[in-house]
Parts: sequence; C-alpha cells; structure tokens
Amino acid sequence: MNRFLLFFIFFSLLSSQSRITVNSKSQYLIYKKTIVEETYKKNNSGSEEEKIAHWTVLTMFLIDYAQKYDPDPAGAYDIINSGLYQIVEGITVGDIQKNPSKYTMHMYILKKYITIKEYLITEEDGSFINPSTWDIGGQGIQFSDKIEMIDQLNNILIEENTNQSIQDYFIGSLDKKFDDVKKTGEHAGYELIFEAGKGKMIQYLFFETKESIDNHFQIYLFEKDNKIQHWEDLYFKVIDVYMDEHKYPFFFRDGKSILHEKILLFEKYLAYNFDSKELGRQFHDLLIQPIIDENPDFLEEVDWQYTMTGGMLINKVTTIIPDTPIRNIPFEALIAPKAKFADDLDFAGPIYLVKKYSFHY
Repeated sequence: MNRFLLFFIFFSLLSSQSRITVNSKSQYLIYKKTIVEETYKKNNSGSEEEKIAHWTVLTMFLIDYAQKYDPDPAGAYDIINSGLYQIVEGITVGDIQKNPSKYTMHMYILKKYITIKEYLITEEDGSFINPSTWDIGGQGIQFSDKIEMIDQLNNILIEENTNQSIQDYFIGSLDKKFDDVKKTGEHAGYELIFEAGKGKMIQYLFFETKESIDNHFQIYLFEKDNKIQHWEDLYFKVIDVYMDEHKYPFFFRDGKSILHEKILLFEKYLAYNFDSKELGRQFHDLLIQPIIDENPDFLEEVDWQYTMTGGMLINKVTTIIPDTPIRNIPFEALIAPKAKFADDLDFAGPIYLVKKYSFHY
C-alpha cells in the first residue's frame, strides 16, 4: 500500500466527519493489517506523539468495525484494551482539568470505549464472554457499568483526587471479574442504580471532537419505583440513534452533519429570546422522539384533565442527564407534536414539553 493511501487512511480515521467507511470483511482486513503494522512500527521506533496518534487510529478503527467484521473478535478486543492503556498512559485527572481541549480526542476514545464495554469483559481464565448469553443480571451489570463510566467522564473536571491516573479513575475502579460482581454486587455502577431514588432517568451520550459531533449517539433509559433488590424489577434500555440526512435533513448540509452548528444556534436563539419554535421541534424529533418510538409509555404525560378538576399532580419526574454538547439546551423548550389533550384544554400555541412532562436535571 503506497504512502499516500496510508496517510489518507490515518487522516480520515482521526476525523469523525470524514471517517473511512468499511463495507465488507475483506476491506476491513486490508485496512486492519496496514494499520496494525504501522502502529507497531511506531510503537517501537516512533516519537511519543506518533505512537499515540497511531494507537488512537487503530483503537478507533477496531471499535468501529471489529464487532461486525473481525474473524477473531477476541484478538481485536485485546488490541483495543492495549490501545486504550497506551493512549491514556501517564495522563492524570489533573492533566485533563488543566487543559481539557488538549485531551478532547482522549475523551472521545473513552466515550467510544463505553459503547463496546460489554464485549471486553472476561472470565476468570481471561476468555471473553459473549453478551448474548447473559441473563438479566448480566445485562444489568453491563448497563450499570456504562452508566458509571459516563458519570465518571461527566465529573472528571470536578474530581478532587487530581493525582490519580486515568487508568485508575476510568478503568481500574470497574476492572473486576464478571462473576465476582454478580456474586457480591460490589460495583460502583451497580450501587449507583440500586441506591438511587425512585423515578425515571434519561442519560445522553454524544461523541464529539474539537471539530464535530458524530452522527451516532446513545440514549440510556432507566426506571425504578421503590428500593428494590433484583434486576428483574428494573427497566433499562440503551437506544442507538443514527443520524442521516434523509431522516434528519434539518441537521445536515451538503451531506455533512451540522449538529454542532444547530446546537449553538438554538442556544443563541434562547439567550436572545428569538423565535426558536422550529429549532424546538427539530430537537424534539432528535432527542425525545427516539424514546417515544422505543417505549411510548416511558415518558409519563401530565394528566391535565385530572388536575384541572382538582386532582393532585402525581406524575413521575424524569431526570435528564444531558451530555456536554447539549448541556445548555433546556428540554422544556422542546416542542412536541400536537398533544392529545390540547383540544379539550385549549392550549394555545406550541406544545412545549414543560406542558407535557415534569423534568429535573
């Protein structure tokens, strides 16, 4: 493979907007062979910057495609684990707090790592566990694992122990054998879910670099009624949202996502009290509609007919945990399609979500 094509591969893989698309197993194996060879060359003889750049490319490539195309997924997962440790080696929590922009790509990789974490869990003998064989308890543990990791990334800038390494902060505290966690329940995410108060939670996970936001993001749903003891009593779900210009044309221009631009525009319109109704509708379709499509009953509407006749407002409050790119968007300002109660109660104008649901942040 000539050097120009090799450079193109690495440049494309480092850019979330122009990432190389792999459409077949044979294509994947060709790229993988080249990237692995170049990475190990740089690992042995390159500068520290070259080594990290190559490990970053390799890890991102395998996270994107190994699950679908690799004939030896266990081997690919081993490389991902090695790559992650190489990328964050020597970096402390304090380093990120002092210069967050310098470590944007590191945070991007850590977030992408969360999406495949269940495939990287091993048995006591070191073999990988097939997530499709897990019972509800196993599925619950991997869900809580991801929730705890997201929580750690969200709080890294306010973490008090600034001297701890990223390995210890993000990976080490959760690096426990699967069977041990199931037997003991001693796991940060496990405790987070079982000790949390009742109610519903929506956690968003976006993947952003300095230049852009990926066209794929995740929504984590969780619900519990009271203090409970078993996973069977919980509702939890991960929704993958894939943006494309046919389903979400508002967020694309010339075939490329402009989500980041639209987020900034929405924030500006709200700050200056401009007419933001169209933005409110479009962001409802992007952020709320996937939840309704997945589970129409998850978001419990305010029973205005009942409350208008003197009843108590007892609907459950939904806790929203927005990820960094959407942290300044108030969900109450999103606009839903015409509500079923609107005609009877004559709500004039747009149906803002504050009229339909009770949110907490």
